[in-house]
Amino acid sequence: MSSWAVGLFGDQILTKDGLKPTTEVLASKKAVGIYFSAHWCPPCRRFTPHLAEKYKEYEGSDVEIVLASSDKDSASFDSYYGEMPWTALPYDKRDIVDTLSETYSVEGIPTLVIVNGETGELVTTDGTSGVDGGLKASLQAWGLTDMSDYEHKAQLDMLKGMGFEVAACIQVLDSCGGDAETAAAILLAQNE
Repeated sequence: MSSWAVGLFGDQILTKDGLKPTTEVLASKKAVGIYFSAHWCPPCRRFTPHLAEKYKEYEGSDVEIVLASSDKDSASFDSYYGEMPWTALPYDKRDIVDTLSETYSVEGIPTLVIVNGETGELVTTDGTSGVDGGLKASLQAWGLTDMSDYEHKAQLDMLKGMGFEVAACIQVLDSCGGDAETAAAILLAQNE
């Protein structure tokens, strides 16, 4: 990993085991999510458990999420971060949160920005809508994994050719054992 992560987050990130070097925490990550959220925000309070579930379900160790909190005091931050299974910018790093918000043009919360874990390049500012199918499908849809070894690649290519979104295709194909006809029927029914 290059210095992009230290440039974005500073020298240390808060983990469940305390402060750790940013380079250590984010080493070997394919994707890093910057989760703009706050305890006082009702939509955030609804989305956070959903995101936490998808994060816990993911079997890889190549994704990390970093909370960029908009909480108004450290007690609220501590309580809210206590509900999350990922890392965070320390509460006293408000300047970094403000810079990240400006850098990624964050206009509301919750917002999940995804950056490439190897390069730091922006992948999407709309990660909140991309995690429903799970992080494995999201990584594939965001172009952060090699699809050549995906077990249902031919079926995926067929469904993509029909205009379906990659993440939705992967989720449905995986759930129906790669049967492209069943997957197409499910996807068509979901889009009605």
